[in-house]
Amino acid sequence: MITIQFKRFGNGIFVPHVDVLRNLNRTFRRAEIDVGYSKGFVKHMKLKLTQPLPFGVADEDGYVTADVEVEDLKKALNDFNENCPPFLRAVAIYRTEKNPNLAGIVNFCDYVVPARLNGEQIDAINTLPIDYAITIKKGDVEEKKSTEGLIKRIFADENGLRATLAFGNVNLRIDKLIEQFNSDFSTRFELTETTRTVQRIVSDKDTTVADFLKNIASECFFAS
Repeated sequence: MITIQFKRFGNGIFVPHVDVLRNLNRTFRRAEIDVGYSKGFVKHMKLKLTQPLPFGVADEDGYVTADVEVEDLKKALNDFNENCPPFLRAVAIYRTEKNPNLAGIVNFCDYVVPARLNGEQIDAINTLPIDYAITIKKGDVEEKKSTEGLIKRIFADENGLRATLAFGNVNLRIDKLIEQFNSDFSTRFELTETTRTVQRIVSDKDTTVADFLKNIASECFFAS
């Protein structure tokens, strides 16, 4: 079992999650990395991604786990990068005995959203009440959703926003949060300027996915 850590950038922010998966399928095939297939009626390559990001968000910390054994991790990583689309780039590869189930255990992500903020906007974001609510539209119905427990860290300055938000089964979408900020505080955050920088596993301690994989991997290799 291998897990590849990758970046998605440039025009890749406009590639939806399902097409990212298709591109990863093609990349593994072109790289001649012989990933296993499911045994159901409609067979598919056994690739596992973490939960999808909102459309338009760049990713510096993506992961795909593949059901395959490779002898040479360095060669597999180089072959992947020689065959991936121009908006993807692998930065590391990890060998693990079992599927690390990242989609099930990642529960927070870090985001950076650059923007020019004034003092009033900075103060408003840095002093958000614990029960700050965002508006969620479902068809013609609007609902208020409290962000209590869903924001681990948040910080604004004159250069923009940095935030650590719940992600996965319990989720606070970065697009909904900055949309609410734009409405409440007259900020001008742009989703297409937003980047996820880190995926985290937060339980008794706060661990990045990269550190988690380093601890459980029998071998790893990093791109130069």
